[in-house]
Amino acid sequence: MRKHNPENYNKNGTVKNGKHKWKTTKRCRRLKRQVRVLYRKQSSYIKTSHHTFINRVVQNTSEFILEPMNFKALQKRSKKTERKDEVTAVKQKDGSLKMVCKYKRKKRYGHSIKNCSPGLMQADLKTKATQYGIPYYEIDIHQYRASQLHHDTGEYIKPTLNERFKTIEGCKVQRDLYSAFLICHTDDTLTAPDFKTCHLDFPHFVKMQDTLILNKKKCGHTMKHCFGF
Repeated sequence: MRKHNPENYNKNGTVKNGKHKWKTTKRCRRLKRQVRVLYRKQSSYIKTSHHTFINRVVQNTSEFILEPMNFKALQKRSKKTERKDEVTAVKQKDGSLKMVCKYKRKKRYGHSIKNCSPGLMQADLKTKATQYGIPYYEIDIHQYRASQLHHDTGEYIKPTLNERFKTIEGCKVQRDLYSAFLICHTDDTLTAPDFKTCHLDFPHFVKMQDTLILNKKKCGHTMKHCFGF
């Protein structure tokens, strides 16, 4: 495209503003068709994977309680330019080391969301639940932040992204599994958990979690990077 349309590009390689006429070769059109086929296959694979998972979940549940999320906001790059708190050694051309605070990455979860389509799965799950008459609820995320809540103290403590485990009642729990545990024990108002039930069921949750992690490690099954191991 750059070779056959030099008048549409700036000196730095970016496309000029405005409307342009583009010249395309046979090879370029062939490659574009191949790209469209790959995107179609990817979309078909994601939808099939979602439907298989949803059908399996629907067979083993009596109700759904979900935490609604704005996935479009997670795709956006950060606008702030900030430096990290920790100091890193950077090697200079003369071989000396210079201690600097590197800039934080502005990237977010664009490719992850594009490849997994969580918003599509949530919409399909709601449609399937309505179709089969299964109760479907969404918690109030403005009052009930399950990823930050500690049910033993009742405090909201915001963890950093690299903190995949937290300590609750003296036990080490995986943050995503613990959030699901809290959402599972939501009260009727959908704005807070039932703290009494959480205290009663927490030992059983810890036992199930430890068994799950131990079995996964023994079998050598790979887990998502966000899971923590």
